Amino acid sequence: MDSSDIIIFLFLISLELFVVTSKIGDKKCDYDMIVEHQLNVKIQALEELCK
Repeated sequence: MDSSDIIIFLFLISLELFVVTSKIGDKKCDYDMIVEHQLNVKIQALEELCK
């Protein structure tokens, strides 16, 4: 591994860490609420199926 590989690796890791740290204090966005709703609908459907 040469120095340019290390620089690219560190850059990509820093991008990922930026995204993760920016999501820590955020409220739920529309996408999160839609996914949560769809999960709840699927859970209810499975529970109805098992009855």
